[in-house]
Amino acid sequence: MCKEVNISILGHVDHGKSSLLAAISNSFSKVGIAPLVPYEQIDLAVIGGDEGLKLNRAQIKISGANKDFIVSDYPSHQDFVKSMIFAPTIDGILLVVSAADGPMPQTREHLGLARKVGVEKIAVLINKIDMVGKSLQEMVVNEVKQLLNDVGFKSSACPIIYGSALQARKCGCGKKECSNCGFLFDILNSFENYFALNGKVQEKETLLILNEFSDTPFGMVLGKGTFVSGKISKEDSLTILTKSTTKTVKVKGLEIDGEPKEEVYNKGQVSVYVEGVSAKDVEKGTPLYKNGLNNIKKSFNSLCYIFRKEEDGRIEPLPKESQLSVSIFGRLIEAKVELPKDRETLLPGDSSFAKVHLSKEFFLKKGFSFYLVEDGKNIGIGKIVEVGE
Repeated sequence: MCKEVNISILGHVDHGKSSLLAAISNSFSKVGIAPLVPYEQIDLAVIGGDEGLKLNRAQIKISGANKDFIVSDYPSHQDFVKSMIFAPTIDGILLVVSAADGPMPQTREHLGLARKVGVEKIAVLINKIDMVGKSLQEMVVNEVKQLLNDVGFKSSACPIIYGSALQARKCGCGKKECSNCGFLFDILNSFENYFALNGKVQEKETLLILNEFSDTPFGMVLGKGTFVSGKISKEDSLTILTKSTTKTVKVKGLEIDGEPKEEVYNKGQVSVYVEGVSAKDVEKGTPLYKNGLNNIKKSFNSLCYIFRKEEDGRIEPLPKESQLSVSIFGRLIEAKVELPKDRETLLPGDSSFAKVHLSKEFFLKKGFSFYLVEDGKNIGIGKIVEVGE
């Protein structure tokens, strides 16, 4: 099975997101491609997340013909924003719009955020079609298409699907020919033939983030860390960003789980032996890279979310300019964070775009997530949406 495809459900409250996920679970469990999860469990969602991030979400894994699909629903505005920022990859969005109500103002905001953080593909479910006639359904579709175009999606390429999640949830027969459940297989088809074909170009940059170091008796440094992108082979010449400068190093050995490798190209944990640097010159979160000279920058535009008091965050709003630190891949760097001209403060539990100026250069790329740190405590999260100078 190839890489999992991550899909987020987006929609206004009461437009049928929870019913849709429950209907998918109910019907697809009948044909053995998804687990059966009760509606009550989906509607309440669960608390999850990584590295202490509190995130309410309901999630179902669908086994497709060639790929697995992780479909996630976030019950609140804050949870959706946090997911957009912190998720390493969002391959697509399934937008749920009630045919009886049409898109809401917050829908525009959510779609705009998704587009800013790099989401390119979206499919649309016109839900609750049992409540209105076809003429009103088409009016809603036209409104949705205009909204998608306004925020930067190509509406002409977006699959439009019609159905009633509530009726499908009540039926749950799992049959393609069913008038209630059949549209669920149209959704699966959009997963297979639209989202799964991401068309991504192989990343040019090779990047390995090293978190542990030790000098060896053979004049080499053993570094252990996470392989992010690209490919590394033995005898490659790479650049390492040390505490104070950049150095060229030679790769003399590669290991995965203690097994020697001639080359590494899959994401995961890697050990690398290099010549040309000492362990005392490097620290946690050190980038080892190739073809990444243009990524060494000191500033970027970002989408940030400030944790609430209940999330162990701030009590007071973040001012227009703040002296904080950012943690990118575990590397802690002092930074100035500036809110846009139309924002004087950023309240805990709210999100905003912000300009970040680092005190020193780092390997930066659109889509990288980071923590905002104040007095040694994580007070928020962010995602790079544009790299500056």
